[in-house]
Amino acid sequence: MKSKELLMELHLDIVKNKLSHAILINTNNLSEIEKFKLEFVRILFCSNHSFINDQCVWCKKVLTNEVLDYVSVGDGHSTIKKDEIQNIIRKFSQSAIETRGYKIYFLIGVEYMTKESANSLLKFLEEPPANTFAFLITRDISLVLPTLKSRTRNYVLWEELNYLENNSLKELLHIENKYEILLFGIKLKTKTKEELIIYVQDLLDQKSLFSNEFWISLLVEFKSNIESQINQQLAIEKLLIGLYEL
Repeated sequence: MKSKELLMELHLDIVKNKLSHAILINTNNLSEIEKFKLEFVRILFCSNHSFINDQCVWCKKVLTNEVLDYVSVGDGHSTIKKDEIQNIIRKFSQSAIETRGYKIYFLIGVEYMTKESANSLLKFLEEPPANTFAFLITRDISLVLPTLKSRTRNYVLWEELNYLENNSLKELLHIENKYEILLFGIKLKTKTKEELIIYVQDLLDQKSLFSNEFWISLLVEFKSNIESQINQQLAIEKLLIGLYEL
């Protein structure tokens, strides 16, 4: 399912007043989730629940990050701790701050929740306050606790990524999906030596994309192999093996 398709389905649930209080989304593209979050919150808070931005006061508040009853925790790569969950529970156990009355929170990377934080969340999901909606986001649903999956409505949001784009490569380095790494390798093999050197150098010039020094050393070695006249296909295979082992 694509992002727009999921938004349309959830929009219909909102209009029919049938929106589930807890939704789990398995995705391969956290960058797309960032866009999805903003657009869904806008639709939910919109005075008319309009699928298209109708420029109402609530649409404007969401798009300028002025809504107080919306929280997002996690980056998809780091541990979600118990105190972060407890802060959400304290905040959303109370009445909504805004007159719109809705409360919504996103947890990005629920596969990285500690056991303590997951247990705290489970209790809150079992008896959610009125008009409180939870979105749990994961890149690997097999790592999500079965009890969390059973208490949520599950969706798969899968996008065809171009890993030769910098932001998408960052997702690849986190996603741990061997099939996606293979596709990335196939696309690399269509590039000329000059294109590969320019591509890798551009990545190295943006080291902030990478949180792991090993990724940087892997790219430096790949660039060196390409420049030193080593067989291009072998250099790519060596890079892919390194990605597999991350």
